[in-house]
Amino acid sequence: MATIQEAMAAAVAHHQAGRLGEAAALYHAVLDALPGHADAAHLLGVVHLQSGQPERAVSLIRGAIQHNHRVADYHDNLGSALKSLGRLEEAVASHRQAIRLRPDFAQALYNLGNAQEALGRLEEAATAFRQAAARRPGYARARFNLGNVLTALGRRAEADDAYRAALADDPTFVEAHANRGALLLALDRPRDAAADLVRALALRPDHAPALSNLAAARLALGDRDGAERAARHAVTARPDLADCLLRLGEVRQRADRLGAAADAYRAALAWTPALAEAHANLALVRQGQGLLDAAEAGTGGRWLSTRCWPTCAPTSPICCCSSRM
Repeated sequence: MATIQEAMAAAVAHHQAGRLGEAAALYHAVLDALPGHADAAHLLGVVHLQSGQPERAVSLIRGAIQHNHRVADYHDNLGSALKSLGRLEEAVASHRQAIRLRPDFAQALYNLGNAQEALGRLEEAATAFRQAAARRPGYARARFNLGNVLTALGRRAEADDAYRAALADDPTFVEAHANRGALLLALDRPRDAAADLVRALALRPDHAPALSNLAAARLALGDRDGAERAARHAVTARPDLADCLLRLGEVRQRADRLGAAADAYRAALAWTPALAEAHANLALVRQGQGLLDAAEAGTGGRWLSTRCWPTCAPTSPICCCSSRM
């Protein structure tokens, strides 16, 4: 019969290999033999968290902490489970406790930043992401999330620095290329934006936000055919995403293909009836077709939409924005 140590070693091997069921069975066996085994309770909680059962994870990890409250990983993973449940203040407190126990704990700082961002505390989140990146060389994900937060704060030059640092750490980071391209588009640098968006698409050809923003960049550069191809590809990649249909409509509207633009806007509204840009642009199209008078068309002019795209779970939504035409 295997010893507790041998059972734990086998369980961890299964866990690291992604065989969660086998790992869970062995952790349960250890806990049946030794109910106070904190590591088994903690790691079984992690299995439940990875399996989409955060309530059970919280219970198990808290049990581990009751047996040994000085292990930073326990507190950090408890924070992650609490965040999954939307209990963000408790999550922040758990991550902070992990950092108190291990001040150089880069992962806990990263997780703290995510919880603070979810609470809307963007300056605090930026500080946490910076500290995480400082403590772990090559931590591209922390630099990327820093770029996202700085973008949300309107600090675009700093955001560009963060994205470039993330890409220096990991040149294959698709979302970093895509979000830097979106940022450069917002900075009215369509040629540079297109270059980063093309890099993203070389790595992931069906990345719908990058395709949509490439359409905007191509349009700003006067390449209407290229814009149409990119917008159509975005819709093919995500036919259920109203924002891609909105972009296709804008490209067609710019080319004075009003009937085709109206079709795209109506398709967008079928998915997202409250999409204000689609309503406004459809009104302008109908006015151009002589179907509405100026008063009925409402306010506004033709524009490229400013949209937010959730491109990189589990982080917060990332703004992939284009500037007004």
